[in-house]
Amino acid sequence: MGRWGTATPCPYVLTTRRVHAVKSSLMRNKRWIAEHKRKILIAVAAAVIFLGIAGHVVHFWEQPAVAMLGLFMIVVPALERLQPRAAAISRKRSIVLLIPSVLLAIALTWLYYRVPAAYHVITITPAVTQNGHVELIEFKSNGSIIPPNEKNASEYGWQLKAGSLVATSGSRPLKISFKAPADAPVILLFSASPESGAVRISLEGQHAELDLKSAENRQTTSTFQTRNYRGIPNWIFRPFVIALDILTFTTLILGIFILQETGQDAIARSNPLNTAGPGYGSGLAIVLAISIVLHLINALAVPLVLYGDSPSYLVGSFQLLKFGNLDISMLRGPGSTFLFAPIIFLFGRNPWGMKILLHLMAVACVPLAYRVGWQLGKDRRVAFASGLAAALCPDLFLYSNIVMSDLPNIFFVLLFCTLLISALETFEFRWIMAAMLVASFAALL
Repeated sequence: MGRWGTATPCPYVLTTRRVHAVKSSLMRNKRWIAEHKRKILIAVAAAVIFLGIAGHVVHFWEQPAVAMLGLFMIVVPALERLQPRAAAISRKRSIVLLIPSVLLAIALTWLYYRVPAAYHVITITPAVTQNGHVELIEFKSNGSIIPPNEKNASEYGWQLKAGSLVATSGSRPLKISFKAPADAPVILLFSASPESGAVRISLEGQHAELDLKSAENRQTTSTFQTRNYRGIPNWIFRPFVIALDILTFTTLILGIFILQETGQDAIARSNPLNTAGPGYGSGLAIVLAISIVLHLINALAVPLVLYGDSPSYLVGSFQLLKFGNLDISMLRGPGSTFLFAPIIFLFGRNPWGMKILLHLMAVACVPLAYRVGWQLGKDRRVAFASGLAAALCPDLFLYSNIVMSDLPNIFFVLLFCTLLISALETFEFRWIMAAMLVASFAALL
């Protein structure tokens, strides 16, 4: 019983009530999060995109705190209104789009990452005798010299003499504020002499003590590294900024991919002509016929040309056919050897063998370009324009009469592109392996 005759709850009952209160609070929070999950995700995404873009565009991390807060409060709610509207994409397709987005984002982050600058404070504490002194000749941060501030120095009892800051027995610790990136080197240059005293230097948890007394006049340096951004350690802040950049670039690139995916779906639904029927085949037949006729005329009118570098593409093939090995110094990759060896085996030194191979590869570029156009636009008009551009391409006519690796490179690049698009569209093993094999062989030319 209590003092006035009332019952006092036992500790077990009080503990049980607290547990129930905590559980009910957690359940309410869980229901609230479930109800507003989409809004929370959109708000977080908007904040991440804003911080990532603003860090590069307006140097957000270097702005005053009030400006940072104002920009954040104005821009992020506006971004929240831009809710994404994307077509339904399968899980497999989402992974296919996400992987290149992340890889490109990492590359862009590595290319454009910069360490934000902030203000730092370094403290220089002199310890000198009655007739001694400490002379700071130069203060350098991130490779740039920080000019001495005479007004600031005089407040701490330091004097500016001939461009150097001098402390005497009555001087107090000097605090210098400077702006530098969060990982910038800081170098202080002092004068050492028989009259010099000692000095203690402190910067963001780093300390150093220098005895500047020396038998002869000389100079000595002390080196530090800025370790934080506005009090946040670098090991926390820098990974945070890098992660923001990667997430921002990933979101932007993935958004572009989703927009392209949505556009393709819309075109496919709205245009009944975008089906791979007779229109697709007839368009391919037309551009292929144009290419065959033009290359036949070109092959009959233009002789095979050997430039100064041309023999370097053929020596490996002759070595392989004559001795059955590649035991010879070659300036080109083995891909050229295996590409040209069958033609030399069939036609020998007859130039028509090489002309036939090169012109066939030039003609084969037309259906490849046609297919790439179809894969990108899902529109036979786009495919026809791509194939016609390849059929009339002057470079293909030029390189089809020159023994070099230019035309094979064009052919294998087009082949790799169409295989890669098929791999990204279907994520099937056969297309992935085919694209990898073609890219590997092209690298050996």
